[in-house]
Amino acid sequence: MSLGRRMISNDVIMEPEFIKGGAEARSLYMYLVISADDLGIVPYPSILSIFNMTEDAEPFRYLVKNKYIITVPGFEYIAITHWHLMNTFKVDRNYLSTRLEFRKHLVRDRYTGLYRIRERGEAAYKMEEDLPKSTRRKSTRKTASQSEDSE
Repeated sequence: MSLGRRMISNDVIMEPEFIKGGAEARSLYMYLVISADDLGIVPYPSILSIFNMTEDAEPFRYLVKNKYIITVPGFEYIAITHWHLMNTFKVDRNYLSTRLEFRKHLVRDRYTGLYRIRERGEAAYKMEEDLPKSTRRKSTRKTASQSEDSE
């Protein structure tokens, strides 16, 4: 569930590769984005039914192949790859995902912000990174004055 407000970046939808996907792929992508929760995760079968298509449909395969969306075998969810580039919310507007089991299969690149599938043996994603700062565990770092005194 989401709060109903989503942003879509021109940097993503105006890419020549995105446009080459055709009107159905572009339209499907828009529906997936507006249906996503605040981590960019969507239960996609209901969206595909709106378009009267399956996972084997060319528009869906195009979005997966060109890394606009990510699927994980065994789950009926997708992740919007560019989610964190397009949708960043103030703490009071976050509605966290309930799809945590699916989320464990994803990694968010610390430099680009894009999702990708987690490699075997790679450290698990820290869910804390997606939590609003007000709900994160308190840091145990020394305060600035304590660290100056110890030097």
